[in-house]
Amino acid sequence: MVSLFCKQHNYLTSGLLGVILTLALVGVSEWRSVYAVDAGESDTTNAIYLPIVTVGKAEAQPIATPTFTATPTTASRATPTTTPTVKPTVTTIPSTLPHQLVATWYSGNAPLNDFYNPQTGEWRDVNGLGQMIVFANDGAYTYTGFLRLQVGACRSEVSTYKQGTAAVSGNALTLTPTLVKTRSLMICGNTQETITDGPYDPIIQPWTFVDGDDGHEQLTIGTASEATTYYKAGMVQSLAGVWQSDDLGPIGFYSPATTTFDLESSEGMWFDFGLDGRYRYGERNHGTADDEGCFNQWWIYQEGTYTVVGGRLSMTPQTGMLRQQNSCPPYEAVQNPWLDDARD
Repeated sequence: MVSLFCKQHNYLTSGLLGVILTLALVGVSEWRSVYAVDAGESDTTNAIYLPIVTVGKAEAQPIATPTFTATPTTASRATPTTTPTVKPTVTTIPSTLPHQLVATWYSGNAPLNDFYNPQTGEWRDVNGLGQMIVFANDGAYTYTGFLRLQVGACRSEVSTYKQGTAAVSGNALTLTPTLVKTRSLMICGNTQETITDGPYDPIIQPWTFVDGDDGHEQLTIGTASEATTYYKAGMVQSLAGVWQSDDLGPIGFYSPATTTFDLESSEGMWFDFGLDGRYRYGERNHGTADDEGCFNQWWIYQEGTYTVVGGRLSMTPQTGMLRQQNSCPPYEAVQNPWLDDARD
């Protein structure tokens, strides 16, 4: 099932970004509704991906989610060897960065914020290939990169974690690391692990920022074949607002104060995403009619929090209400608090 949502623009459509939000609710991106329960559909996971398009017919685009299966091994684990490096005394002063740069940027797999803990020195296993760089407004930055290759029963991994300060002068970006850790791991019969420090040399690279028409902001660091293009983690600015399918909208649909629905509302679905990380959701729909032409109809309202990582939207409902009512006399109805599972 594919649901097409259009963003409301309060009639000021001329000159505004005409984006269409396509929620690909199938496979790994499928969302389970009351109708799915009635129809006896199989259980689904709860990831939602948000491709943004501006023209043409909206179609569900498959989102490749790479998965990797680690090969179990019972071989003894070798004691890690550490190559000591004399860490320099860095006296850089964080500076204010351009606002376009201040964000979380990723290349490859969606960012993993916890695969290395600089306080405990613990590493977390990761899969695939990816890089992430986080720039703070005060000039601090954190870089993480990982590569994992599986060839038969052998596996090799390289993970890098950096912290430091960043400065911008024109189109030149200077990264001065204050903490650099690299972990190399080879598992092939036995396990070999090496953890090294450094290097701490400043890195100076050109950078460019592009605000794409498709809603994806891109940061490119480096030149020619050595350049890496990162995508901004989250599209909150583009997502914020009211999105609706069909004619149903949030105005007057449900009153949390009185817990009452507008029973005469049109069928459809809507989302209202706030810049504060909170959302509201509403739905009115009905099931399949029986032999007498009667069917179950329902109204849903929910509130909760959401996060966006790349093109992936995760929602956690916190409060909600479900009303179900038969379409035939005596119009039996039941209304109770109700929440979806977290769409994660």
